[in-house]
Amino acid sequence: MDDLPKEFDLIVIGTGFQESVIAAATSRVGKTVLHIDQNEFYGGFWASFNLENFMTHLNRDTGDKKCKIRNVSQEWFEFTEEKSEINGWNKEKIISEGRRFNIDLIPKLNYCNGKLVELLISSNICRYTEFRAVDKVLTVLNGKIDVVPGSRADIFTKKNVSIIEKRLLMKFITQCVEYKREENNESFKEESFDFPDDGKFIDLMKQQKLTDNLIHYILYAMCMANTETTFKEGLEAIRTYLTSIGRYGNTPYLFPMFGCGEIPQCFCRLCAVFGGVYWLGQKINDIQLINDESGNELVKMNFGNEEISAKKLVCGLDSNFIDLNQNPFEYISRAVIITSSPLGGSTVNSDMDGGGVVLLYYPVEGKSDGITMIQLAHYTSCISKGLYLIHLSTTCQNGAKSDLQPFVETFLRHDHDAETEDDTKPTILFSTYFEIPSSIKGHDYVSQQNGPIYSCSGAFSELDYDESIRQSRLLYSKMYPNDEFLPKAPEPEEIIIGDDDDDREGNVNLGVLADLVPENKEDTDKVLEKEDMNKTQ
Repeated sequence: MDDLPKEFDLIVIGTGFQESVIAAATSRVGKTVLHIDQNEFYGGFWASFNLENFMTHLNRDTGDKKCKIRNVSQEWFEFTEEKSEINGWNKEKIISEGRRFNIDLIPKLNYCNGKLVELLISSNICRYTEFRAVDKVLTVLNGKIDVVPGSRADIFTKKNVSIIEKRLLMKFITQCVEYKREENNESFKEESFDFPDDGKFIDLMKQQKLTDNLIHYILYAMCMANTETTFKEGLEAIRTYLTSIGRYGNTPYLFPMFGCGEIPQCFCRLCAVFGGVYWLGQKINDIQLINDESGNELVKMNFGNEEISAKKLVCGLDSNFIDLNQNPFEYISRAVIITSSPLGGSTVNSDMDGGGVVLLYYPVEGKSDGITMIQLAHYTSCISKGLYLIHLSTTCQNGAKSDLQPFVETFLRHDHDAETEDDTKPTILFSTYFEIPSSIKGHDYVSQQNGPIYSCSGAFSELDYDESIRQSRLLYSKMYPNDEFLPKAPEPEEIIIGDDDDDREGNVNLGVLADLVPENKEDTDKVLEKEDMNKTQ
């Protein structure tokens, strides 16, 4: 790249979520940014792949790299002459449709009233992507899969919730939404909740005379919590859930079309629009600290015959250029499973369609967090029509296969009997298990960093992006304390945009603009345009 400038304000290594947010925020305020990824693709541990590239990526040799995906196993259903296909699918047909897949390494959902949606709106980055509203939230009640009511109307039409329970539930959630936080006081104060912050949330619900049925819906389906969750944590979780419902239909969650790998690329697009330079597949030979003529410390990097300097450098968790002792990480146990029928069968899927996006949180005894399941249908542009992509995630304790076995053995099956009357358990056509690095919640990744070299945390074991956004804000304010974090970008007509061709088979064109469209398939038949989101500001 002969025309590449030799000096930048900031060089960022890695195109994961936090690195991309920092790059976009820096470029947005007029600073020069070089954004490099040693991979040939965007996203790092946050990436999405088609089926072939996904399997190749998991099995690639990463040498002596310490922070890497580990313990990968893959298995196909044993198709035989008698069982040559299941519901019209076999191994060869699935592989032939592999380019229609977008498989996330770390799948996430976004609360409609969460920090990511707010950041996308406030920065005007929402125009670079589109979302789909989650179609169903499921839970496991008395050993059976059940649909969680998503609105006041759903609550009152729920047959297995009595009239008295409905009144208790409405009273409780109203109290949760309307509680007030005293100014300059981190404690929750509400006359109706005379309860200590560090008390258990489940004890509060028992104090409020909620039944076991209602406690289950609130604790596991709405809060995705456990019996050790504190009053403060539980109240925050249920408030986020309840205030998210109704913003974009009767759902608290959104899922990005084409997979979660699109989210970091949204920020890359903004960075590029404001002058950021992108360079993928570039190996870095050396990083040195030097002083300029005025004695200011700079970072010098060597790429083959290129030598570039910058005032600051940011490295991602998987870049191999950070001190892992200062940036400790743990692992998330993951499974990616392909089936040809939806979870729960006709019991929870009246049309056997399975919806577009389905969420289920499954608590596991003896584990602080449960197993999160996200099921995707073809409406998300993540898998072919007639197939379902099931993501399972939990913090790693005994290895991915062992950690996720409670869910797999309970709700899925490895064999197939076309004549069985029980259609609630889909047959596993393909499965892969692996463990992927994640940062540790509660660890201070920022305060000890003094530059000019900074490091980003990776993904956290959370459903949304809240902790990642919080860490991004902290790091940016450490680097540029006098600059605004991601101010609102001008409207598209005020910016010169490049080519409009969007090649999703390779690298996404950074000039492409798309609308934010949280779509709910047939329930509401509404398209929620970007303008609707802007009205909420």
